[in-house]
Amino acid sequence: SMPKSIIGFLKKPVDIKSIYKTLSKIESVDSKGSKQILVVGNCGNEDFSKFTQLGQVKIKKVLTAKDAFEELEIQVYGCIILDIKLSDTSGVDFMMKLRKELDIQTPIIIYTDEEINSEEVDDINKYAETIILKSQKSKDRLVDEASLFLHDVHRNFSNKMPVQNIVEDDTNSLF
Repeated sequence: SMPKSIIGFLKKPVDIKSIYKTLSKIESVDSKGSKQILVVGNCGNEDFSKFTQLGQVKIKKVLTAKDAFEELEIQVYGCIILDIKLSDTSGVDFMMKLRKELDIQTPIIIYTDEEINSEEVDDINKYAETIILKSQKSKDRLVDEASLFLHDVHRNFSNKMPVQNIVEDDTNSLF
């Protein structure tokens, strides 16, 4: 898996669309210090107005794993809030694909009102940083958890990456 300071990489041969997508991701990470959260699944129906206390936060809501994967191709998010029950796949399968196949290490917060048995908890804990079951006080905890991840991502990118580098390993490609 990639360190947090690396946004992504491209394998050769590279087409111009892939280069533009990657540059767009770099721009989105660097733009004006805004923090972005991707909300996936039925928790997208929640009112996330409490997140205004975190400062300038943008929230993108999608209902399906397919939509989430498409969004993650073009945008870098500080964290993902995920309802474990998705209409097009299981939450565990979504996280597994995200981590293993796509190598996206964005922190994941499970936010659900579904019953989760101990076997499911073990599977979820392999990929998610936090599990929050919906309750009257759960929104405060959700804001606290998201705040930790968003500030960590912002600190990582602002302190460790003052300059963006594009690296080429083949000197024949340079001109």
